[in-house]
Amino acid sequence: MYKIAVTGPESTGKTSLSNELGEILQLPVREEIARTYLSQIGLAYSQIYVEEIATLQCKMDKELLLSNQSYIADTEMMVIYLWMKIRYQSVPEWIVQLYENQLFDLYLLCDIDIVWEKDNLREHAHLRLEIFNLMKEELQRLERKYFIISGLGDLRTHRALESIKDGLGIVS
Repeated sequence: MYKIAVTGPESTGKTSLSNELGEILQLPVREEIARTYLSQIGLAYSQIYVEEIATLQCKMDKELLLSNQSYIADTEMMVIYLWMKIRYQSVPEWIVQLYENQLFDLYLLCDIDIVWEKDNLREHAHLRLEIFNLMKEELQRLERKYFIISGLGDLRTHRALESIKDGLGIVS
């Protein structure tokens, strides 16, 4: 059993890549909880809503772990941790603990080489490079195994598959 997290700043192709990898590797994909949740309430959210998103995401990850099957996560707790840090300048200790204690076998950090696309749920186009660098620093600080995934279309998917092969010894 292995867990792969696809992470990165807004509009870096996380969902598309997660779904493509899930299909190729025949693995379930844990959806991005924030996108589903915010689609219902819009961008007029507060810290309480972000905490609810964290709770729901953690619950879904636990359910997948209990099922004893490998899976791909479309985003992970680092996104919530940094989101709260940037937007609210504070992070509840329980979220810090969830974030620092999450253990994915491999993190695929999506590069910002994809053109940012506006939608009703994206709000940080001007912070993509800063967030990307923060994510890379966090993965290094916590000594997580990660690969930066760049390129467009099939090249991006190919690089992600090669990273999974190199990082976990998994052959598609």
